[in-house]
Amino acid sequence: MKQKTKFKQTEIGKIPEDWEVEALNQVADFTRGFSYSGSEKSKISGEYVFVTLNSVKEGGGFKKEFSYLTSNRLKERYFVIEKDIVIANTEQTKTGTLLGCPALVEFPPEYKKTKGVFSHHITKVMATTNIVKNYLYYYLIYNQKNAVIYHTGSVIWALDVDNWSKNELIAIPPIHEQKNIAKMLSDLDAKIELNKKINQILESIGQILFKKWFVDERKKEWEEKPIENLFKLEYGWHLPEWDRKHGEYPVFGSGGLTGTHDEFFVEGPGIIIGRAGKIGPNSVYYSHVNFCPIETTFYVKTENKKNIPFIYFLLKNLDVVNTGSSVPNLSRRDVHNLIISIPDKEEIEKFYEVTYKLLETIHKNNQQNKKLSQIRDTLLPKLMNGEIRVK
Repeated sequence: MKQKTKFKQTEIGKIPEDWEVEALNQVADFTRGFSYSGSEKSKISGEYVFVTLNSVKEGGGFKKEFSYLTSNRLKERYFVIEKDIVIANTEQTKTGTLLGCPALVEFPPEYKKTKGVFSHHITKVMATTNIVKNYLYYYLIYNQKNAVIYHTGSVIWALDVDNWSKNELIAIPPIHEQKNIAKMLSDLDAKIELNKKINQILESIGQILFKKWFVDERKKEWEEKPIENLFKLEYGWHLPEWDRKHGEYPVFGSGGLTGTHDEFFVEGPGIIIGRAGKIGPNSVYYSHVNFCPIETTFYVKTENKKNIPFIYFLLKNLDVVNTGSSVPNLSRRDVHNLIISIPDKEEIEKFYEVTYKLLETIHKNNQQNKKLSQIRDTLLPKLMNGEIRVK
């Protein structure tokens, strides 16, 4: 017969009897980074990977948007290695969605050194011997909202790390259970990351096929015509966040997926392209299902749905001109007037037969990631308070 968990009342609520409660500063050491000059930083290259505020995702996790640093003011205490825990100790938006969020440091594949450097907007968190590093990482995600309570400053928020780490209490299971909890959560995250990598590969395959068929092997008999002979761009809808009702249909802005709504405006599959704020190849998005494009976007209108994969990869390869001054802006008329070599219908449909399944697989992986994220977010609090035991 399965033994029922016995709980005890503590300062942080009920936890299993064999768990302990410690102050955060008793199970981890904290080191704030150093402030470097602009001349020492680079977005392109440098001696060390530079971990900054832009490296940390809201909600936790590492952004793979790398910066680099070359400096003669380096000290050992300001180095990080792969999988070190760092947290954001500064937040400019004052929403409380970034302050205290943790990330596990990553380096780009081509980076040959074992060390990186972290900025003064970042604090490194080193687990002590009585706590498992990855368990500590997930606990910091779970209790990030508590860190926000210890912010200082009015214009820009800063985390009072000393005060927070002294007063923040953490539930400590036995070491073997910490490892199992961390493994369960990290396995879910690993599967999500694997799906993302698969999608990147599938997207690259589509790009390679497009280039081979329609650039490298372009046929002379294809007609040179304005792009509007193939499709037109239509304006997205005015749908502010406060008017949206959470539902099954994805909402797209110029920066990509930005929520959901309970009704759709355009039937999928379809293509969305940034109109204002963010434009160009990196603001072209595919929706396999019905969707809602908002007013910062255009969506593609074409007579034949089998044109969609061709148009998607065409827009991904299209050089567009910014017609805005302070805010990037895409001119609908300029896109419509672009002269391109339009393949015959048979070639476009042949491309559709090859790439539609590819785009469908990307969609299925995204849907699976959505479910996996929901599972992880549901499990996290239950694992951290012992409601679900992982023996």
